[in-house]
Amino acid sequence: MRTARYTHPKDDTIGFAARPWTVRDGIIRANLVEIHGHNCVTILAVASVGAPGGHDVASGYSDGVILYVLVRANGEQGESLQAFVLRVPLRMLPLLLAFIIVTLGARAADASNNFPGTTISGNSGSLLASNVGATSQTGEPTTYGGGAVNSMWYSWTAPASGTLTVETCSNTQTNFDTTLKTYTGTAVNALTTVAQNDDACATTFNSSYASRNTVAVTAGTTYRIQVDGYSSATGSFLLSWDFAANTPQFAVTKSASVSSISSPGTITYTITVENTGNTTLTGLTISDSLTLGGSSRTLTSGPTYVSGDTNSNGQINTTETWTYTATYAVTQADIDQGGTFSNTVTYDTAQTAPSTSAAATTTITQTPAMSLTKSAILLTDLNNDGEAGVGDVVRYTYAATNTGNVTISNVTVSETAFNGSNGTPVPGSETLTGDVAPTGDSTDLAGPGIWGTLRPNDTVSFTADYTVNQQDVDQLQ
Repeated sequence: MRTARYTHPKDDTIGFAARPWTVRDGIIRANLVEIHGHNCVTILAVASVGAPGGHDVASGYSDGVILYVLVRANGEQGESLQAFVLRVPLRMLPLLLAFIIVTLGARAADASNNFPGTTISGNSGSLLASNVGATSQTGEPTTYGGGAVNSMWYSWTAPASGTLTVETCSNTQTNFDTTLKTYTGTAVNALTTVAQNDDACATTFNSSYASRNTVAVTAGTTYRIQVDGYSSATGSFLLSWDFAANTPQFAVTKSASVSSISSPGTITYTITVENTGNTTLTGLTISDSLTLGGSSRTLTSGPTYVSGDTNSNGQINTTETWTYTATYAVTQADIDQGGTFSNTVTYDTAQTAPSTSAAATTTITQTPAMSLTKSAILLTDLNNDGEAGVGDVVRYTYAATNTGNVTISNVTVSETAFNGSNGTPVPGSETLTGDVAPTGDSTDLAGPGIWGTLRPNDTVSFTADYTVNQQDVDQLQ
């Protein structure tokens, strides 16, 4: 009697069992081979007349069929892949195949029927199973609808914190009214429910009332998944799972109510923070930086929360965008300085690194300008004839108005063309004759004949007196 031989390209992953075993009814002899480290559930493959590519199955017999069976051994303590290599007479092949499929299928079902069931892993996957013939365990949680408990159990350990979705929502492979519960815990009679559902997929995905659980999971925690039928229902189902690791992130933007400004007023800044990740953001902090031409400025108000916290929990949920506002009151000193306001906001959360927005800018437009008007009155009329005669005094008034938007400094007035013969009048005795709000901001500290600072829309007047002589009278008649 010769023993079948099984070889594999990666010898270090193969372990040969020391015990050859014999099966009656024409099966000659075989070796048991264990392949460790596979994430497998249920029977993987049955092949005949040779082994899969890359493998070599040989026998000392020329008649009959070489049968290759690959099956999963899986449980809470670990998992392995088992390969059986058998030489089978042709007449026995149909019966043996049927026996293997039924027997090993029952083994796989038994593994899932009893808590903690079959271990599943990975970020996503699916398996086809049935709860037909499943039984309950002492203390096992009941499901929707009452009746007998026909649960199948699966265990999945979170590789990272995130969101796990498990479901039976297959139109083609789930054929009964399922129920689905997800737990944590290590004993079937002491589990904590974290999610449960009966008919999440009833109308959208599956007319047989399939189920879905979506669970926020913690890295390293094992979750127990219970699939059953409503009110003792049984059948086949496709269990699918999909895991998305937490990716906390947000987008922060800032805008200004005006892009340019030319007079004192208020700039309103709007800040938006959008949760662009897949997890809730907590521990929120916000700080603001405002400069004008490199010089720091302090906001007049804010940043102040305005809206976005739809459930008022103080956390930015994955569907939320929060809005804040801040203001700055632009002063005349800012307008006089000129330049560009640059405002940024820095936002931070407990789950992320801080992020700073692009700058919101407002440019100051400066337009310095001044108008000058001259008027005259007959200050002294010696003969009261209403006309300037010899010895009479004419008073000239020069009114200088700041018609621009920046403060004017050291304002002086001088005559450029005067045809009197008794010397050129020299304006002096400056007086503020127009002081619009805010009042008192134009000052004269520069000395006689010079006005120190003249704010926009204010007016300073200078005067000069001229005494008419005979030559003036002779020339002007």
